[in-house]
Amino acid sequence: MNKITIALAGNRPPGLYRVPPPIDREALATFCQNHNLHLICLDGENIATKTEFLQAAAQALQFPDYFGYNWDAFEDCLTDFDQLSDKGHILLYTQPENFATANPKDWNTLLAIFRTAVQDWLQGNLSLYVLFETTSSLLGEVDVL
Repeated sequence: MNKITIALAGNRPPGLYRVPPPIDREALATFCQNHNLHLICLDGENIATKTEFLQAAAQALQFPDYFGYNWDAFEDCLTDFDQLSDKGHILLYTQPENFATANPKDWNTLLAIFRTAVQDWLQGNLSLYVLFETTSSLLGEVDVL
């Protein structure tokens, strides 16, 4: 086990966490498989706008065709438990600082949506971990894992 999987297997509750690179994705994938969690990777290298984020997220999260590409639709799809087969998800978002620095207002909206989604998932006895792979401290109030 590596540092991330040890923390996730321990007493870290579902939530938003900043994780310094590099992440051992193979170990994280094995951890997810062993704990009935679904790993989703979102590459933030080319995400600097709300539109770019929503397009990349819709693809990574396999949102339905009717997804509306706005914040309300993102939150609705993120909390649609009918499509879930695992007991939780880990969303690994790489290079989030690109979006956070280019559009701080939209970034803060995204963080609020993620936080709400974590709470909604918990009420459904599901776990949502959002891991931001970065060394940047510009993400706002996100704990380091």
